[in-house]
Amino acid sequence: MAIKEDAMFNYIKLNYELSFSPFNEIVNSFLQFIEEFPNSEHIDAAYQYMGQALLTTKNYRQALEAMESIGHKNAEVYRAMQRVAYLRGLELFTNLQFTQSIDMFDYSLKYGSYDRDIKMGALYWRAEAHYRLDDYAAAQKGYLEFLQTPGSRNMEEFLTAHYNMGYVSFKQNNYAEAQKWFTQYVNRSSGTTAMMGDAYNRLGDTYFMVRDFTNAMNWYDRAAGVPSGSPDYAMFQKALAQGIGHNQQAKIRQLDKLIQMYPVSPYVDDAWYEMGRSYVHLNNLPDAIRAFKTVRDKYPRSSFARKAMLQLGLVFYNSGDLGQSMVYYKRVVNEFPGTPEAEDALLGLRNVYMDQNDPDGYIRYTNQIGGFARVDERQRDSLSYVAAERLYMAGNCDQSLIQLENYLRAYPQGRFVLNAHFYMADCHYRAGNMDKALTSFEFVTGRGKSLFSEDALKYAGEIHFRKENYTEALGYFERLEEEADLEENRQEAMIGQMRALSKLTNPSATVEVAGQVMANTRMAPEIVREARYIKALAHLSLGQKTGALTEFRSLAENTSSVEGAEAKYRVAQMLYDDQKKEESEQVIFDFVNKGTPHQYWLARSFILLSDIYADRQEFFQAAQYLESLLENYKGDEEDIRRVAEEKLERYRGLGQ
Repeated sequence: MAIKEDAMFNYIKLNYELSFSPFNEIVNSFLQFIEEFPNSEHIDAAYQYMGQALLTTKNYRQALEAMESIGHKNAEVYRAMQRVAYLRGLELFTNLQFTQSIDMFDYSLKYGSYDRDIKMGALYWRAEAHYRLDDYAAAQKGYLEFLQTPGSRNMEEFLTAHYNMGYVSFKQNNYAEAQKWFTQYVNRSSGTTAMMGDAYNRLGDTYFMVRDFTNAMNWYDRAAGVPSGSPDYAMFQKALAQGIGHNQQAKIRQLDKLIQMYPVSPYVDDAWYEMGRSYVHLNNLPDAIRAFKTVRDKYPRSSFARKAMLQLGLVFYNSGDLGQSMVYYKRVVNEFPGTPEAEDALLGLRNVYMDQNDPDGYIRYTNQIGGFARVDERQRDSLSYVAAERLYMAGNCDQSLIQLENYLRAYPQGRFVLNAHFYMADCHYRAGNMDKALTSFEFVTGRGKSLFSEDALKYAGEIHFRKENYTEALGYFERLEEEADLEENRQEAMIGQMRALSKLTNPSATVEVAGQVMANTRMAPEIVREARYIKALAHLSLGQKTGALTEFRSLAENTSSVEGAEAKYRVAQMLYDDQKKEESEQVIFDFVNKGTPHQYWLARSFILLSDIYADRQEFFQAAQYLESLLENYKGDEEDIRRVAEEKLERYRGLGQ
């Protein structure tokens, strides 16, 4: 036993010094030694070596499981557990498993006294994971704990934490607190990055929300000077502030400047509408009519189209053209029933008919169109709907669904049909009843632009995508991009289009849209990574190997993500296919050195490595790699084991 103990220790130590442990063999070997020989004279050295091996391993899940099973842990093991749990948390975060990553960061923080830098990293990324889960209160608490930890000033995340603290306060409508944190961020930062431009805009918003328009305009001016940071938004918001401050001429000049500088901005339809309102304030009715007609004609799907038609009805009424006024009011009622604008249009029509001394005409009109327009039905309609709405707002979906269905049966053309269908869709969606949710979401999307249409388009696209109806999903996401007022929804629209196109046989369009997603500076890093992966596959399907290889190489820099691990393998395979076998071999060895939690792709790379050696007639070496793979790979994928066994048998035969 003494000889076995000494031989086993030296064997493991030599393997460790050779630094070749793609499937965590070294850690498992040290663990076996510690368990078999707990009283060995080499035990302290074994713990030290294993601690170092654990700190360099990339298979964090298995490493943590190995450490958990150690019966006699020392400080080196606890230090390694802190680090490995932290790295496992980052790995889960990278792969969008935010809840599980929080558990790992909590685990790491239990041993926070061993390494201060690891502790601070765990604090920051735990807060970031809470933020990604929309748990803003927990995120705020986490960022604050990170910032208050001694040494955090030396961390590269220190500045970003201030920016994030601004956002968690902003998301919770605490504008004074958000203002404080965004101010600290810009005062500590330099340059004109997209993040800086965004911080300027949010500072403008915090002042705007509390009606301090002078300071708001100052910050919007600074934001407008950052090309990568939504300058069109800043210009539009400044114009609104000028209008609220009764400087209509300045507002018009600012809006005109926005339209000229950013003709494809999503705020152009907003700008034309607001310009029309300013002309009304100035009693310049011809220019007001021109602005509102521009909105109606050029942006028919915009939420401002119906508002513009309502304003046209009012402008023509004020100018004494009752005939034209009636035309536009009736268009709003007919084209956008059940909307607040339709309600206002009915009031406008009532005034027109009364001015024409034709009250009976108004009654005939409302009876003719029926539904929500009938005067005697409107009160009963409201009472029936309000009862259902209260249940929904209280979170009682089961009861509200019954009441909403009763309302729709009683008032199929009621004033609140859009609200009712959207609330029903939301309840069905939350309950997992996707078919019923889709029916109501599509009802909302079929009634034009409304308060609910953006969310309805987004969820309808998402449900169709889940159901593998990719063409329908693409259509909804394209509409969402065209109609969305919210920047977040425009981003969701681009992401949805990219994913739908990747499932359809249209790789050229996929490359284009994925490129747009990657170029958007406000996209989350994980979305950019996904877009790069989709773009690489699209290049590959087009036979554009150079473009595919470029994107795969970029992804392969980080093998902790599933896309990065697959990309590393694909780079090696593409080089092999191009007869660049030495370069392919180096890529595989780099993959081994970097490691990955996604061992399937490392196993595929080992099989490819065996092919490289077999091509050189080095069949013994090829067989050795396959034997190592079959002995140490813990995955249960059938293709890995089957292919490895087939090739091993062949190469053994060729080597004899």
